[in-house]
Amino acid sequence: MTQKQKIEDGINDFLDSENISRALEFIAYLKNNKVSVQWTNTNTWKAIKKGVVICYIKMGTDTIPHSIMQRELKYNPVKGSWVIYPHIYSIEDGGLSVTAEDKHIEKRNGYEKIIADDELLNIILSKTRACLDCGNKKKCAPGINVNFWGRELNNRCQFISTPFVNPDPKELECVKILLNIYCELKLNVNIG
Repeated sequence: MTQKQKIEDGINDFLDSENISRALEFIAYLKNNKVSVQWTNTNTWKAIKKGVVICYIKMGTDTIPHSIMQRELKYNPVKGSWVIYPHIYSIEDGGLSVTAEDKHIEKRNGYEKIIADDELLNIILSKTRACLDCGNKKKCAPGINVNFWGRELNNRCQFISTPFVNPDPKELECVKILLNIYCELKLNVNIG
């Protein structure tokens, strides 16, 4: 769909049963916490708190795990799937890229709760996008090694992000924690 659409309509158009209920619950959570959700481009919405984008939500993404996503599916949405791209403080500035001067992600202030919880930390580390050797030699490839909160990750995309594809209930809780920490650090507000 290339025209503007409410996210609830996108959920009904692109998701299936279990994902519909989970996505609607997540959108209700955002709206209950005064986060607006606005269409931004094809099958993509942004969640905004006090004028700051805190995450992106995309419907009709591929169902292949993000570490082996196929680029061809970018313009051919698949019914049944969705992804949340939460912003993480210190990696969202500059278009989610790691600069040449800063090849690691060490912003720990505020993220102590996640760093201390191995289950949450492992969820986030497993979502950190791997390099797919997309062929963009000017801006990307080959993959880089990053130190993400004290853990070494190999062959990661230089455009660091943590996509949550078809998040399960535990992953959705992790997203909510990430969004809350981001809002506390960036906006000095608590959203949940």
